This record gives sequence, C-alpha cells and structure tokens, in this order.
Amino acid sequence: MALDHSGKRYLDLFGGIVTVSVGHCHPKVNQALKDQVDTLWHTTNIYLPPKIHEYAERLVATLPEPLTNVYFVNSGQCLASEQYLEQLERRSGTFYSQGQEFGWILRRVYPRLCGTVQYPKGYLKKAFQKVRDLGGVCISDEGIGNGFPMAALVTTKEIADVMSQAIHFNTFGGNPMASAVGIAVLDALKEDRCQENSANTIGDVRGKGLMIGIEMVEDKDSRKPLAGAKMMAVWEDVKNMGVLLGKGGLNGNVFRIKPPMCITKEDVNVALEIFKIALDKNGMK
Repeated sequence: MALDHSGKRYLDLFGGIVTVSVGHCHPKVNQALKDQVDTLWHTTNIYLPPKIHEYAERLVATLPEPLTNVYFVNSGQCLASEQYLEQLERRSGTFYSQGQEFGWILRRVYPRLCGTVQYPKGYLKKAFQKVRDLGGVCISDEGIGNGFPMAALVTTKEIADVMSQAIHFNTFGGNPMASAVGIAVLDALKEDRCQENSANTIGDVRGKGLMIGIEMVEDKDSRKPLAGAKMMAVWEDVKNMGVLLGKGGLNGNVFRIKPPMCITKEDVNVALEIFKIALDKNGMK
C-alpha cells in the first residue's frame, strides 16, 4: 500500500515502477536502514566497511557459478525466436564487416516498456551463446534494493581480471546504508517466501508470475490498439479508485502489472474488481 499527500491509500500494482520487491516500507528493511544511519551513513568503499563484505557474500551466495566477483555501483534499465536470432546475426555481422570488436548487452531479460512481451522460449539461451561465441559479454539487469538507489555488477573472475587492469571507482557504490538495505531485502525475500508467491498461476495472460501485460484493443476482430484517450480514461479511473497500474507498449495500449512480491490474493481480487468497474464505466467489456 502507498499513501498520497491527503492520506488516500493506493494498492500499488506497479511496484514503484518495478523496483519495490518486498513491499513499501517493509519493517525489516526500514529498521535495517535506521540502524545503519545511527551507526555510519557513508564512507568511500576504498575503506571497505564490514557491511559491504557481508552483502557481497550474501549476494553471491544467491547466484550460480561462476558469478563470484561483485562491483558495487549506484542505481541508474514481437517476433518468433528465429527472427530474433536472425536480427542478432545481422547486427553482429555489421560489427565485423566494419572491422569493429563485437560487444553486446542484453539489458532486459524481460522487455517491460514494450508491453511485457516475453521472449520466445529458448531465445535467450541461444542468443547469449551466439554473443559469447563472438567474444561478446551478456548482461542481465534488474533491481535489488526494494526501491533504494543501489546496484551491483556481479561477474566472473575472468571478466573481473580484465576489469582490474583499469581503475573503477564509484563514490556511493556499496555504501553502508545501501549494503544494510540489500542484506535486509535478501532476508525479507527468504523469510516472507516472496519467490513462492511469484509462481505462474494466472493462465492465458501475457507474461509470467507477477510480470503481466494486458493489451487493450478497440475490438478483438480488428485488434486495433485502443485509442490513447480511452486508455488514459481507464488508467485514471483505476487510479482514482485506489489502484496503481503502469502503462506501456509500442502503441501505449498495454497495462503493466508488476506488483511487489508480497501481494496477496485479497489484493488481486480488489484490483480485478476495480479494473472491471473502470472498464464498465468506459463502455468496455
């Protein structure tokens, strides 16, 4: 839940723009931050305060081998499978034809802004392998601080050894407050069993688990994207009734639903009822 300036409550199904994982103002995360503020706000990571060590070990323990090296920084993020791979092939060929070294970043393993369009099954595995075969590096990105401005690059020792040949420094990366928050978020995810709450049980809706996209059209026959004014009318009505949704897609006609992992069935039922009311109000079924 979130409150506005007047005290009105909102059910946030957009998770602070897909950053809040364990819920707004989670008591464990809040307390960890308060305790750290009373101890030490900030010192450069040149001196490596204890929290940065603890968080690095905890974070790496959640990841598979060979992801063992951590660089802490500050927070900054529809085709078939063969067509995706053909595009990748063409672009990589362009780099080589120009005599350039090839490097590739696949930033989002789940394209959100484009309307929660899920990659075809098996695409990322093949794409990552193609990039590595060409000598490139694959990067997957997502938030870790429940909305707190923090980030970490976790990589292999092989890549870290190359990076160590140059100077890498971030003034606020891995600061004591961020590290304390990161540790508390990991604890909350485990203790609240949040990942179990993110299972794919919704059915024939685009997306998986708690990453859902609802594409709105004028009618099912033409599948013409719903006009922007109509989208905004529904979005505003839903918000005014106390539920926050995201909006995106190439045509701006996809409602983005990405709630914190602590969402309950009761929350979902309330949101669905409000969504139905908004659709009825705007003459949609």
